[in-house]
Amino acid sequence: MKHFLFVTYGGGHAEALLPVIRLLKTTTSTQVTVLALTTAGPLFQSLGIESFGFKDFTHLMKTPGWRVIGERLYQELKIDNVENLSREESIAYLGINYQELQDRFGVNGAQGLYQSKGRQIFFPQAFMSLLIQELSPDVVIATSAPRSERAAMLAASSLGVPALCVVDLFAATEHQWLSGDQSASSICVMSEEVKSFLESKGLDGHKIVITGNPAFDALHTQVVPKRLRAKERNLRPHGFRNILFASQIEPRESLYSDDIGDPLLPVQVEEKLRAWVDRNPLWSLIVRLHPNENRQVNVASNVRLSDPVERLSELLIETDLVVTLTSTVGLQASICEIPFLRLNDSVFEGNCMFDQFNISTKTTSLSNLDLELTKITDILSADSDSDSDSDSDSDSDSDSDSDSDSDSDADADTPVPPQTRKLSAEIVAGEIFRLAGVTNLA
Repeated sequence: MKHFLFVTYGGGHAEALLPVIRLLKTTTSTQVTVLALTTAGPLFQSLGIESFGFKDFTHLMKTPGWRVIGERLYQELKIDNVENLSREESIAYLGINYQELQDRFGVNGAQGLYQSKGRQIFFPQAFMSLLIQELSPDVVIATSAPRSERAAMLAASSLGVPALCVVDLFAATEHQWLSGDQSASSICVMSEEVKSFLESKGLDGHKIVITGNPAFDALHTQVVPKRLRAKERNLRPHGFRNILFASQIEPRESLYSDDIGDPLLPVQVEEKLRAWVDRNPLWSLIVRLHPNENRQVNVASNVRLSDPVERLSELLIETDLVVTLTSTVGLQASICEIPFLRLNDSVFEGNCMFDQFNISTKTTSLSNLDLELTKITDILSADSDSDSDSDSDSDSDSDSDSDSDSDSDADADTPVPPQTRKLSAEIVAGEIFRLAGVTNLA
């Protein structure tokens, strides 16, 4: 039996691998092990999918000092009860990562690096090597996150184990280590444009496979058809037109540039959006925090907080406009043909490729947010009124023909035919099997 090891953080990383994991678990006779890091753990647990964390492999550590370090960092970060994270998992993750940092750079070196870069500096390659040797997978699969996922692929490569990297977006920064490490045996990307971009950065095109992003399969098969039905039937579950603010963590420093960020930027965006919906009573605000984000959001009659376990695909069905900085939610909105207003104030702006790929409806700054919001929502309201007038004319015509009215209701309730396009999850799974030397998914 072939054994596949998935290593993933939460958020878009887990979402990209989740459909592949489900496919392999339900349709193939393979062993699938999931190392779910940080917020990915609660996600997989909520979905009933078995996963493991750093805490399940602490026996691989040769010295016990990691635990003292982990407990200290845990208290310093004050992450108790955040997003249902396990205390033991948090301590193990922090302690093992910092211990390896200390082993590589010494006590003073590790302290300086951690104070400067925080958890972004973690890179547990030695630990991942021990873990891979113990589990003996046939293929290691991860997305393109630069910490534990990259470390796992480097460890796999050094041990002669094939590694597959799923690039969930544009590889704006990941190309640096993908081309430098050459650790991935296969790189799955979402489009021809991303493949061409990686080739321009020196990656071997023969390693790059256009698969699409498995996280977006549900958008094509579920969200787009459901949004179309809701629009046709003029359904608004909460009585408002909805703005979804996809928030994110904004660090003071970035690994990818020397720019200085403002950690309060997401709060400032939310405050502006709150003030705007207060002045525009037909609109409401939905705030969706990043899985690693820990801040208070006050709910109101026109402001609600998306639950951490709420599926984004379901949330997008009732969304009329998305506002974000550099979150992948913007791309998902674009796929669903939802207007997408992007703010260019983030410290990650230099690595954001939404404009290069013509994805956002409009890009603006925080200072101009009110103006651009009003412009876009005026257009949306006008379009909606036009659709309503058209529906009224259609209803008037159908009053004279009761059979036609009955047929219309039946069509609205008829399930949308399954898509004929091959799902991205199936293509990625096929590539995993190819690396494992298997000819089919049975």
